[in-house]
Amino acid sequence: MRLEADLNVFHATVDALFTHPGILAPFGLTLLLDTGATRSCLLRDHVHYFGIPYQSLPKDREPTQTAAGEVTPRLLPKVDIFLPIKDSEAEPARLRKFHFEEFQILPPPRGHNPEPRHRVVSVLGMDVLRRFTKWDWDWNSRKLILDE
Repeated sequence: MRLEADLNVFHATVDALFTHPGILAPFGLTLLLDTGATRSCLLRDHVHYFGIPYQSLPKDREPTQTAAGEVTPRLLPKVDIFLPIKDSEAEPARLRKFHFEEFQILPPPRGHNPEPRHRVVSVLGMDVLRRFTKWDWDWNSRKLILDE
């Protein structure tokens, strides 16, 4: 049995800042808004580029299901993600901090060759997205607008 799907997929991303006590300066990253992800997660290529020493980090209590199969993320303590938030359309964006006592990361496997940095995304999951109760697609500007 085979299912062939068109690769004209519309997805939503947001540029954000990532900080952690072990990192001297915030890192910029692109996050894919993933309504199928229970928790936000830093994916392999960002872990690689940010130089996160993941080997000694504790593993999550439960595995996570991905398209590639089941994985057990590591838990990075005390992470802050800063997202650009607007109070109104006319206002400039300001950064709002979302704090995580434990943030899931997926370490890269041995010999992993990361994608070029400009193509790398991580996941913004429902742990953050559920705070926005009104979602509206603005097809003219090709924006997904989330309001609290």
